[in-house]
Amino acid sequence: MTGWVWIGDGRTGLQGTAHAAVVAPDGLVVTASRTGAALSLYPLDGGSPRPVPGGRPDDRPPRWSADGKWLFVRRGRAMPAIIERLEVATGRRLPWKQLMPTDRAGLLGIAGGAITPDGASYAYTFVLGDRPRVPM
Repeated sequence: MTGWVWIGDGRTGLQGTAHAAVVAPDGLVVTASRTGAALSLYPLDGGSPRPVPGGRPDDRPPRWSADGKWLFVRRGRAMPAIIERLEVATGRRLPWKQLMPTDRAGLLGIAGGAITPDGASYAYTFVLGDRPRVPM
């Protein structure tokens, strides 16, 4: 699960807090979202950040695909949690999954999740009452 992170080594062009920072498979860029701003790519060797085509301010990138061509992104905090694949080069978006437990009684929200690089498997947590739960 990703959370608020500090990025600021003097080379990335991003100083301060960012939500959901994820390092690309090639190790050359970090994808991060900041409040009110669309997803951006921050080169780790320096240089100016560039926006991810098709990125939206409410996107949260939980994972890069293994080949580095796609980002799995969650749109905001809506329920069910809508996960899309975002093609980094073009901004093309494809639906991937909608995450929602079968039993929604007492459901407060989808808390976070993890996706394998090949997209074949995933796990997520949700908040039921006041405790996070992992669906079985």
